Amino acid sequence: MINNPLAREALKKAASTVNSGVRQGVSSLIEQETATLRNRVSYLERELAEMKDRVERLERDAGRR
Repeated sequence: MINNPLAREALKKAASTVNSGVRQGVSSLIEQETATLRNRVSYLERELAEMKDRVERLERDAGRR
């Protein structure tokens, strides 16, 4: 335990600064990963829409025969 009040206060400030930096870093990482996942979901939604269109065309074409 640190008995010096100035040293204790300096240590608290340093810990707060480190914690703040860690929080910001984690927040940034989460934002990046979330953006990546959103992009992937958008891509898959577009692919699904295209596949649905293809199925509809195939069903229409099959009905004409």
